[in-house]
Amino acid sequence: MKKTRLTFLLAGAALFMLSCVSGAGTATTDLSTLDGILTIKKSCFEVVVKKPAETTITYEKDLPWDLVDINYRNDDYESLGTAFAISPTELITANHVLDLQSDSMLYTQRFIRETKIDGAGNKEEFVYELDTIVSVNNHKDYVVFTVKDKVFDSWLPLEMNYALNTRVYTAGNAYGEGIVLRDGMLLDQVPESENGEWNILKCSSLTNPGNSGGPLLTPEGKVIGIVLAKKDDFSYSLPVAEVQRLEGLFHFRGQFGFTLMADKHRVDYDYNLADEGVALPVPYREYIQFHQKKYTAFYERGMNGLFEEYKEETFPNGKESLPALYGSRQTMFPQILLKDSNDKKWFYTNLSPEVVTMDNNGFIRYQQIYKDAGLWFVEIEKPDDMLLQDLYTNPRTAMDYFFKGVRFSRSLYDNDPGTRILSLGDPFETSDFTDTYGRDWKFSHWLQEYNDRVFTLISTPTPKGVIFIFNAYTSSDKVYWEYDHKKIVDFVSITYSGKNEDWVEFFQNRDLIPSVFADYRFSFEEEKQMDISAPAFDIRFDESLFRISKKDILTLNFDFFKFDNTVLWDVRKIIYSEPSSNNYFVSYRFIKPDAELPEAYHNEWEDVVEQRHPFNEKPYIDDDGNTKIGAIHPRFLDHGPLDKNGYAFSIIMSKDGKEDDETMTGYLEKLKMSYDIR
Repeated sequence: MKKTRLTFLLAGAALFMLSCVSGAGTATTDLSTLDGILTIKKSCFEVVVKKPAETTITYEKDLPWDLVDINYRNDDYESLGTAFAISPTELITANHVLDLQSDSMLYTQRFIRETKIDGAGNKEEFVYELDTIVSVNNHKDYVVFTVKDKVFDSWLPLEMNYALNTRVYTAGNAYGEGIVLRDGMLLDQVPESENGEWNILKCSSLTNPGNSGGPLLTPEGKVIGIVLAKKDDFSYSLPVAEVQRLEGLFHFRGQFGFTLMADKHRVDYDYNLADEGVALPVPYREYIQFHQKKYTAFYERGMNGLFEEYKEETFPNGKESLPALYGSRQTMFPQILLKDSNDKKWFYTNLSPEVVTMDNNGFIRYQQIYKDAGLWFVEIEKPDDMLLQDLYTNPRTAMDYFFKGVRFSRSLYDNDPGTRILSLGDPFETSDFTDTYGRDWKFSHWLQEYNDRVFTLISTPTPKGVIFIFNAYTSSDKVYWEYDHKKIVDFVSITYSGKNEDWVEFFQNRDLIPSVFADYRFSFEEEKQMDISAPAFDIRFDESLFRISKKDILTLNFDFFKFDNTVLWDVRKIIYSEPSSNNYFVSYRFIKPDAELPEAYHNEWEDVVEQRHPFNEKPYIDDDGNTKIGAIHPRFLDHGPLDKNGYAFSIIMSKDGKEDDETMTGYLEKLKMSYDIR
């Protein structure tokens, strides 16, 4: 369960869970004898899941399976932990071993595995699928269950009483290499960490990955506890006296959070299967699906509660959002809004991406939105031999191209440098989504078969290629991430930029490009003119201003801003430039700042209102020796004082080197006629 997954922490200590591997059991009066050990093997079992078939992933070369332990590579199953029989038909284990609160897309079945060895030392394995859940309590971390087609002829007796400072044993299939008994002392009983409602048994018996869910035993072979966790060479077990028949309880106490802000929403959640009309025993798949449905609804309520609790200070609301709404985003690479955990103000990331240069003038730029966020922005600038339409319509094209430029690899063993992944194949699911601001996104999902993870691309077209958000997570969390992804895109800011030839191809795909461009019109004639018409403006540049090449770059910097008490997503800055030169045009939308904003915002607006430098229509030489001239667009000077308009577009023209004043003034006048604001 994403971000709210239960962590079984006992007595306030951060215990790490046993990464369980296997199991067998005991029912004897003397665990020091061979007969006692053999009886254990009849009563304890390994909990396993079947390894999924790998059919879609393409690697750079064959995986080095010959360097992997032969037992692992020949095993069709993955080990989870230990379970032990407590009656002819029932077993018990730790709830986290079966992980019934997660509905994996790959590991949809759970099994127990029994290993029998004959007198000649030959092994024979038998696997039995889980059948029903008899009792379950995720808070106490136990589950009683049955399996199909198996009746046990040996099981472990339960002992409700125990004495501290006495010898005990743990049993489990440590590291998957067979049942191991380890002795130790029962040292203490410590209260469970949340409310101290029951005690946890602490003992000095060593445990290893594989013991979790196995029995804690007296020297007489009676079970006093279920091994749950370990820390610092101590093991911790739930007393079997805490196990209740036909109990179906789920409990969660924790917080909901959102990737882009540190605020948390406190929640408690409990349900009893009996109160929900579910009668135990219940088929285990039915229980998993029931819980998934219940928890998904709870997750949505919890996340809605988070956004409701902090509604007045979540972008674009409240004074905390004003700096982002009235500020300026400087970079072309996509950015996202984050909430500062100290002053609570929203701000744009200033991501400086890694750049991978590809063949045929292709580029990949990528950057994580913040350290360890797990969310990455990726920009693909298509190569010359790729069609925009292919990028837009075929998510595999974008993903394969990403893998071609950015290394993702699979390691099979310790110190394995990894084998590069070239493709995950076609996505198993795609869908379209329109965010709050009318921007269109394609959600595409791939399943990474060998580790049960989903790769998600959330993509949107640009004139150069595509921009996408990349995320990877455990498959059982997909339903929860879907909620978050649909929220996250509302905080993303995108620049649409490309060469004239790119814009031509972009608008040839009108049924595929973002709906924000529905009322845009674009045309271009080499060495003659470039026209773009939009709801807010019209521009027609000819060869008297620029050479009008197919390589000239038009950039429309969209942004969030507030106007007339409404938050808009629209063009904030327009740039038209000749490549590899300082010949360019820039127009920026200035907005009268909110009274709550700092003085610097008001000073900048005052420069616009008073038409101070660089908006005073006087040519000047910049620090690089290039000539510029700027003004406020005349549309805003013809309707009374600028301060009453509430906003204005600036105009800046730049030319390489030094130009005389008369020439620059002529450019400015031509610009005024070529650029209309509605």
